[in-house]
Amino acid sequence: MFKRKRRIYLTSLIVLILLCVVVNTLKPLKLNNIEESKEDTNYIAVYIDGEITTSFPNSSNYTGVVECNNNVKGFVKWDGSAWKLHILNTTSTGKTKCNVRFTTGATTLRDAITASNTANNIASTPATTPGQQISGENEKVFATATDDYGTSYYYRGNIPNNYLIFANKCWRIVRITGNGSGTGSNAIKLFYWGNVTDNNTCNNNSNYTTSPFNNAKWDGLTNGSTADALSRTDVYTSNRPAGVGFMYGEVMGTTYNSVHSNNTDSTILQVLKGFYNEYIIANHLENYLEDVIWCNDKSLASNSPSTTGADFDKNTYFKARERIVDSMSPSLVCPNAGSDNKLSKFTASDTTKGNGKLKSGNTEYKIGLLTVDEAAFAGGAYNIANSNFYLYTGGLHLLLSPGYFGVSGRLSRVWLVGSTGLLGVNNVTDVYGVRPSVSLKGAVTILGGNGLASSPFIIN
Repeated sequence: MFKRKRRIYLTSLIVLILLCVVVNTLKPLKLNNIEESKEDTNYIAVYIDGEITTSFPNSSNYTGVVECNNNVKGFVKWDGSAWKLHILNTTSTGKTKCNVRFTTGATTLRDAITASNTANNIASTPATTPGQQISGENEKVFATATDDYGTSYYYRGNIPNNYLIFANKCWRIVRITGNGSGTGSNAIKLFYWGNVTDNNTCNNNSNYTTSPFNNAKWDGLTNGSTADALSRTDVYTSNRPAGVGFMYGEVMGTTYNSVHSNNTDSTILQVLKGFYNEYIIANHLENYLEDVIWCNDKSLASNSPSTTGADFDKNTYFKARERIVDSMSPSLVCPNAGSDNKLSKFTASDTTKGNGKLKSGNTEYKIGLLTVDEAAFAGGAYNIANSNFYLYTGGLHLLLSPGYFGVSGRLSRVWLVGSTGLLGVNNVTDVYGVRPSVSLKGAVTILGGNGLASSPFIIN
């Protein structure tokens, strides 16, 4: 036997509970209990900690979940002063019946990840070796490795439950940064997956845009230059070792620090700043993001023919090539480089662990790309196709790690994930997919979802 529930019509209640229903074609809803109602009408029921009620909570200290019939999707959101209900995809056919359930205490994303991993039987130990092997078809892992902040938890393999909606875009959760204290720790790093699809799902796998990594023409050549004739005409950033930089210095400099200093934005950084302006700043979401290290590892490999990193007549190998190709030992720790040991460690304002170079005026750009090391931990490997890991998109997309500068063709090359899922390098001038990455603060809470593509976590 079900208890008798009060039925309250939204036409008179909407002002009282500040209920905002966003629909395409939706008749007025009635508040009622879904399980008991036999009427041929649209209605909702509101519960707080299991008890039927006539109004929404008056504080944000709750987790709200919306459950509807007819495959209808919805969510509740705290707008700073009241909870508002959003119904996304009702139609004129069939009757929409929804329960809105509030539970005291907001659920953190980290707690939701833990619960989802348990529900989806995500293992804690890799079945394959990162860097040496690609992930297996049935491998689903949330394992640990050391990064700049401590012990990091990372996803590897064919992960079904790392989907998330933030800034009205779909993302995949890559890892949680190290468990230390202070700026950058315990953050949840994301990989762009595409636009939100019907019913608040994440079934649209698409790039944000396409772009070269770096194709800028350097304007630092002066009439007083002592460079030889080849250098004087060959002044595109891509034609020098500087081309691998997220930011770069004097393109035709003669020392490591002059060439790789962080003075000028690369093409890819300009593109990422555009994304940040449009989707993060415009929606006032900056405070949701953590200031983590974005590793553009410009340190030189031990077997690099050029020992200065500035030569245009010698091959220059960067450290990621040594880790991924030679030793097959990826690392989540960003190596020291430059006179201050922070040359490769891009941050927005943190100058303790990073270089603070992603701050422009008063704007902190807390955005980057994944590294090839992160892609290897996720399940990729050098020059081996793999469609069984979550960074496989069916297209090519850029990574942040420098590959090498080659005398043949005089072009810098960076790492990418290929269309078959292999990890490889290609010219910085070539146009590939751009998949931004941001890192959420560890304390963020969710409105609902279980991490599946059909029910992604939705950030509160």
